[in-house]
Amino acid sequence: MNRVSLLRAGSVLVFACLSGRAADEVSPTSVVVSKTLTPVFGAGPVSKPLVSAEAYSNFRLVLEYDAAGPSRVALGKDALVELPAGSGRRVELAYEHIPSSAPHIRVWIDGKADSEGRAIGKGRQQEAMKVADLELSRQVLRFDRDFTAMVMFRPGKRGGTFFAKAMPKGKWIPNAKALYLRNNRLIYDIAFVGALTGESVVAPGKEHVAVLVSKAGNVRLFLDGKMDGSRSGFTAQDPAETVFKLGAAATNFGGELDGSISGVRFWRRALNADEIGSLSKGNEKSVNTPDFDWNGSKAGEGGLSEFGAVPGYPVRPTLEPGKGFVLHRAFVQPLSASDHGELVGGWNEESLKNGETIYNQICRKGRFSSVFAYFSTSCGPA
Repeated sequence: MNRVSLLRAGSVLVFACLSGRAADEVSPTSVVVSKTLTPVFGAGPVSKPLVSAEAYSNFRLVLEYDAAGPSRVALGKDALVELPAGSGRRVELAYEHIPSSAPHIRVWIDGKADSEGRAIGKGRQQEAMKVADLELSRQVLRFDRDFTAMVMFRPGKRGGTFFAKAMPKGKWIPNAKALYLRNNRLIYDIAFVGALTGESVVAPGKEHVAVLVSKAGNVRLFLDGKMDGSRSGFTAQDPAETVFKLGAAATNFGGELDGSISGVRFWRRALNADEIGSLSKGNEKSVNTPDFDWNGSKAGEGGLSEFGAVPGYPVRPTLEPGKGFVLHRAFVQPLSASDHGELVGGWNEESLKNGETIYNQICRKGRFSSVFAYFSTSCGPA
């Protein structure tokens, strides 16, 4: 008789199918592990350092190899992980770096947890990205005329600034402008003039669309297609040296963004109700060409990426082989939400031992092909 057990290793929950059924017999809501693997580094003898072709955020790296001497893997400038010599070795590294937190790494050697995990380097705030120069900010990205600004975002718990028309660096100055999130509510602020605060609670961790529309100084704010607030006669001339930027407003105002931005669009006109509705329904391309279009995927490796379930800062893994290094297989796998720090923070020696026991009893015996939530190790194909 089929038996689905709920396993608890410390604070991590794992649903595992223990019936020995084939992958295609498993519930379609489960995740087939093999489909989450991205090969890296190739295979065969390795005598020189190899750098992955892509940068990854919040991921697990698995290496299966033989080596006559010690080797190592570099994950950014702060993390060097030693790879022990030997035949048939399997090393797993879980790398996590989310906004406002230090990078964190966990290591397993041949299925055994090497440590409880450790922080590496320092935490990093998502720095403001100046996505428009002074000329573009003056000529196109004007907040003192009719305009529509749209931002697609997924907020964290601490809020922060989505976009601003402010000084490139320094403090908040009169008539600077920003759309930001505070206490889970949208706020459009004109410095030393006033603020428009949205009425709706913005749920952290979920995708949202905010649209800010100004026509003849009358401002309307929309969240996910619904009116969230309005204010009449709410405008001020843009200060001459201000630029349009994302992720922060000023050193003393708005706060740096906790979360991610996937897209920003700007029109030099006030969109109508039908157009605003299209933006909030994911049909932004049906609205005529914006005057400014920023896609988060173009931000490069300095910004956040979404390889894992939670956005994070990416790194390019580098393999530094030792003597007689032969790589049999290497792959990266996105971390699931249950892999992240709020769960790992509760681990202790006993829970690590429980996790190791589960790994040896199930993963090593190949007794399930799918998982609903990953725990401390990957049960990839043998």
